[in-house]
Amino acid sequence: MLSNNLLFHMYFSDRSQDITRVITVLCNRR
Repeated sequence: MLSNNLLFHMYFSDRSQDITRVITVLCNRR
């Protein structure tokens, strides 16, 4: 599980800003 979490974080490290934007948009839409 820890490995998966780390892999996930590493994989989406570059898209962190993109994900943050998507989350912000979703939150705003809610």
